[in-house]
Amino acid sequence: MSPSPTNRISTRLFEITIMTYPGLGVFEASVSKDIRGKYKVSGAISRTNLYGKQSHCVKEATIRLFCYCKDLEEN
Repeated sequence: MSPSPTNRISTRLFEITIMTYPGLGVFEASVSKDIRGKYKVSGAISRTNLYGKQSHCVKEATIRLFCYCKDLEEN
């Protein structure tokens, strides 16, 4: 017996953790995948480690946790 359309799961929810480079930022987010295979971030993206002065060149507080200033790169 195959599942009927009324009892199919239409959305899957994933909890993801990623690390970025440079800066080694660690971020967590919930991501949903709909029945068409489209992914969407659900809610806020959180940074789980401290970023200190990595974003000292950014004035906008709402994006600071995602930024890494180029002047910190090693030559």
